[in-house]
Amino acid sequence: MTRANTKPERTLAGDSMEHGNEKTCPVCGEKTEVWFGVEGLIPFRLVHRMCRCERKKREAEEAARAKRETERKIAAYRERGLTDAQYLECTFSADDEESGKVSQFCRKYVENWDWARANSAGILLWGDVGGGKTFYAACIANALIDKGIPVVMTTIPRLTASMQRDFGSGRESVLSMVADIPLLILDDVGTERDTEFSNEAAYEIVNERYKSRKPLVVTTNLTPVAMRGATDATQRRIYDRLIEMCAPLKVPAKDRRKAAAQDKLNRMMEQFGMR
Repeated sequence: MTRANTKPERTLAGDSMEHGNEKTCPVCGEKTEVWFGVEGLIPFRLVHRMCRCERKKREAEEAARAKRETERKIAAYRERGLTDAQYLECTFSADDEESGKVSQFCRKYVENWDWARANSAGILLWGDVGGGKTFYAACIANALIDKGIPVVMTTIPRLTASMQRDFGSGRESVLSMVADIPLLILDDVGTERDTEFSNEAAYEIVNERYKSRKPLVVTTNLTPVAMRGATDATQRRIYDRLIEMCAPLKVPAKDRRKAAAQDKLNRMMEQFGMR
């Protein structure tokens, strides 16, 4: 008997016929072909049906595709958002946690990101040179990017240089990014050139972020007292905005750069057979 001549026994729409030429999967035993039709309306015919094996394969393929897309997005966020190669190496897994309170606070900030974003809650990481301010800011950036959240970590001089690009046409692009990115991190605030243009551009950047009501993380060698006491009117406006937007968190003095240099030397000596 051919399939074309096989007459089904039941006539309900969508019924699977229990006989005649239906195929089954040799692995899971589920049917891979079933009869489908409506008596007098739709001629009965064998139609393909995914068995358990096919469904699992399809789900695995979709999961793999989604994973690849997520990894592609994360790589793109990291490439576009972290403007200095040193930021890429800063992760909580590399944290020695010697700055206990700071380390814990930054980890909790990432864990509570939804709350921080909803409340425009930023952080002002301040302290002496080499204490780890940039390290912890970059840890936050990498951890959020790993969760699929776009972050830009850069410096005010880089942004002002971009604003001047193409005879100033880069201004709108920079300010649009500043307003739209979920988290903006400004590294080494206070080290930019003290010129009228730099100060005005810096204020424009900070004020644009302020108006967006999105979180901002800042690192600086300046103390909050020094920031409040700035004599230049434009700088004082910048610092007032930063203090209003960000909770100050002191990073204890510890020369991480010196420790990193010593670690690099130790690894080289071990490689050279000198230890």
